[in-house]
Amino acid sequence: WEVLVVDNNSRDQTHDVVEEFCRRYPGRFRYLFEPRQGKSHALNSGIREARGDILAFMDDDVTVQPTWLQNLTAALHNKDWAGAELDWAPYGTNMAFRKSMFESHGGFRTDLGPGPDENIPRFNEDTEFGRRLKSAGERLRYEPLAIVYHGVPENRRRKEYFLDWYFGFGRALVHEGGRGRDVWGIPRPYFGILKTGTTSMIELTLRWMLAVKPQQRFFYKALVWREAGRIAEMYRLASRAKEQSK
Repeated sequence: WEVLVVDNNSRDQTHDVVEEFCRRYPGRFRYLFEPRQGKSHALNSGIREARGDILAFMDDDVTVQPTWLQNLTAALHNKDWAGAELDWAPYGTNMAFRKSMFESHGGFRTDLGPGPDENIPRFNEDTEFGRRLKSAGERLRYEPLAIVYHGVPENRRRKEYFLDWYFGFGRALVHEGGRGRDVWGIPRPYFGILKTGTTSMIELTLRWMLAVKPQQRFFYKALVWREAGRIAEMYRLASRAKEQSK
């Protein structure tokens, strides 16, 4: 095994810390620098430079069990499975794929995921890749013994954080689906706004207003924020398309 740490223009002591690990464990740790800002650029850089046939991913704010790597990757040493995580599309903090999957289906989309550009949603670079594999007929395995511990800071326990998260998630879903072709010269996102505003938004708003239990009310409220994110992003894309057509 080897550990690759991709430095994506950090301003702290990442380089020095990783180099110390490289000296302590020769041949096991490698430092990579990716100057193009954005998580997807960093992930794709690590994928290109990785020497192994199986690539496991984790975030910098999780702690793994000693058996994590073995349990997560054990089923990937043959061609029965393309990747390991949940039965839904996997999340980047705990997932693994055979490297050949990236060679066959491409890397992580750089128009999704955390980065400096506010026009790029900070979500879905990982789950989009998992859905891409499943759409292509690949099989993903759920491995319950691959356990990570992910601390939740105080600011992520507030309702405002969840509402912002769902709004951003809605924006990312629009990007993931693509803009689509114009209809009669009208940017397709405008039709998406009409559909979302007259179906999903109305239904979810009614569920929010009529829910009795506080937990249910907040859940539907968050889904309304997700649809609002969809509408906001579709409007932004439609306005940009209109400007470009002038």
